[in-house]
Amino acid sequence: MSADTIIVLLLCVALVMLLIELFMPDFGVCGGIGILSLIAAAVTGIRFTTYGLAITILCISMAVTTVFAVYRTLKSKRAQGTLFLDDVDKPDTGGIALQPGTIGVTLTSMRPIGTVSFRGYKSDAICEHGTLEEGVKVILTRISAGKAYVELYKEEGEN
Repeated sequence: MSADTIIVLLLCVALVMLLIELFMPDFGVCGGIGILSLIAAAVTGIRFTTYGLAITILCISMAVTTVFAVYRTLKSKRAQGTLFLDDVDKPDTGGIALQPGTIGVTLTSMRPIGTVSFRGYKSDAICEHGTLEEGVKVILTRISAGKAYVELYKEEGEN
């Protein structure tokens, strides 16, 4: 097989792998294979052909174009909220900052998952101990992995 054929095959593999990485991001395996194929094509072009500089420039331009496309794709998906979680330790509260100790009222029965109103905003929550009925005061005990955990609120002096 000639060096020209190998270079074309490596460039095709690189293009396919980088496109796969662009549209189906995984752990970077396809992107890594694509980059390695680009490097191999550039090295093969420099060592075994008279137009190695042109192959190298083509590989660099493909890499830069792919990086730019990946950046734009990730930026748009992040803006849509489909690719990255903004903050794992905050439930969706419509911009209201919830801290442990925040008092709320159950809007549905908690068996053990239900809906709680914190300062007028509805949020799904998990009851730490057993079940609770609708209309009961609860206290936010913790936020973990984007989930709010609550328990029955006891007024001072209550047991």
